[in-house]
Amino acid sequence: MSGHQYLEAVRDFQDARQKAGMQKLIARLTGKSLDLLAYDEVRQQLKGYGKKEMGLREIPVENIVGSVGRYQDFTRSFLPRSDSDRSRWAGVKVAQVTKGLPPITVYQIGDAYFVLDGNHRVSIARQQGNPMIEAYVTEVSTRVPLSPDDEPDDIILKAEYVDFLEQTQLDELRPEVDLSLSLPGKYPLLLEHIEVHRYYMGLEQGGEVSYEEAVVHWCDEVYRAVVRMIRESGLIRDFPERTEADMYVWLAEHRAEIEESLGWEVATGTAVSDLAAHFGSFRPQTLWGRALRAVLPGGLEPSSSVGQWRRERMNPVGDPHFIRVLMVPISGSELGWHALDQAIRVAKVEDSIIRGLYVVADASQQQGIMVQAMRAEFERRCLAGEVDGELIVEVGELEKQVTRRSRWADALVLQPYSPPDGSEDWIDPLMRSMIRSASGPILVVPDQSSPMRKGLLAYDGELISEEALFTAAYLASRWQIPFSVVTVGDDPEAAAAILQRATAYLTSLGVGAEAKVMSGDVGDGILEAAAEEGCDFIVMGSPSLNPMLELVVDSTVQSLLERSEIPLVLCR
Repeated sequence: MSGHQYLEAVRDFQDARQKAGMQKLIARLTGKSLDLLAYDEVRQQLKGYGKKEMGLREIPVENIVGSVGRYQDFTRSFLPRSDSDRSRWAGVKVAQVTKGLPPITVYQIGDAYFVLDGNHRVSIARQQGNPMIEAYVTEVSTRVPLSPDDEPDDIILKAEYVDFLEQTQLDELRPEVDLSLSLPGKYPLLLEHIEVHRYYMGLEQGGEVSYEEAVVHWCDEVYRAVVRMIRESGLIRDFPERTEADMYVWLAEHRAEIEESLGWEVATGTAVSDLAAHFGSFRPQTLWGRALRAVLPGGLEPSSSVGQWRRERMNPVGDPHFIRVLMVPISGSELGWHALDQAIRVAKVEDSIIRGLYVVADASQQQGIMVQAMRAEFERRCLAGEVDGELIVEVGELEKQVTRRSRWADALVLQPYSPPDGSEDWIDPLMRSMIRSASGPILVVPDQSSPMRKGLLAYDGELISEEALFTAAYLASRWQIPFSVVTVGDDPEAAAAILQRATAYLTSLGVGAEAKVMSGDVGDGILEAAAEEGCDFIVMGSPSLNPMLELVVDSTVQSLLERSEIPLVLCR
């Protein structure tokens, strides 16, 4: 070994030490770890098992991220951390130039490598910019692969994932499903979901359900269905740095917060839509959204898009019923009790929960005699109807409370509210606000409840009318009741073509329906058709969903709300 070669190697070492010092400064500023990964710790955290000799290979130098014994002697990029290592480092560098060095020895976990023998050789190869190095490789298996880019926090997450997989065996039962999370401490929530799912499976099947069976069923019927809904909402695109399992957990936490606030369950699809609306690409707090709120009357919020209710229910999770929660504002008047009776009829068919809402002006009234009387009558009617019901008492204004809560109900059952004096051409603002805020069908009940044995679908082929068609098809199929379809127009040929589209759709679903064309005033035609066909409720599209146009409610809907003696189902 010549003195010149050694001095040159020492200069290279000093240059490497300067780079290490600069990396240390950058690490302090960024908080990013500078340390090599310790093989024994990583193997223990990821529960590595088995060793397989892979023989001599060329491996990427940049994928060597740790060491078996000397992980404290070098930085993550294998720069020397101590001046005391100068002689050894320079000697290995000279030996490499003069006589060559044997391959290093490494352990492989995933795509990352840990040096068992040859740390200085790796350091010199990194300093020289060599892309590859020869190594004897021993592969260690783990349930979760390791990436060369993984930091200590990433390994902690992967260790949690390993524990989750060891308990659920999902990597073996459903190897194609990736349940990795990028946030720590969330796997217990997934395990809790599996346990709850297992409990309800046991109730449904009337016996003990094995843990493996519950895991598979939860993954296939709940997790995958929810993830599919999240994908369709666009949230995955909006948060590319998050995993699908992250989004599932986020949705679960968001839904739990809503349910705690409301005191009742929220449909998965509705929670997904709300999450997308608040945090997705089209957030409500845009310049347009703020401008729109500035010009709309108080309490009138921009409504959901046409078909939102239908889309939320096209991928049911767990419960295939579309109407799980019915909300009924309770006034204490006879009309209000008629609305509750109608809700009870629907709930018996749909196996729904009824959430009554009674609003008082002051908190001191919440436990008053009037509220107690309301609650007793509400519970009596629900008990007599053999349905699950709960009366919620809120403080404030009825309009605001209904608006806040109706978003989270699957359907809203209302008594008709009369227009105020001097406003004959308008629907009462309270009624209008309720129609605007509801996310699903609104069932308006006039003088008395209906058995709802035969429905009339008012169909004109417009976009909102398609939502009424969807709802009618569901009710006809689920409730096993007949429907008639009516369109009103002065062009019989055009009206017949419109009706043919509706009846063809119903027929494709195995639902038969009589078709009828009426002429003249639309409201008159619908009411006349209902009477002629013996229908005891009407299904139709709700008013325009354009927030600016909706300040003036559709005249046909207004006419029917004022004149119909049978319930109206307004769809959106």
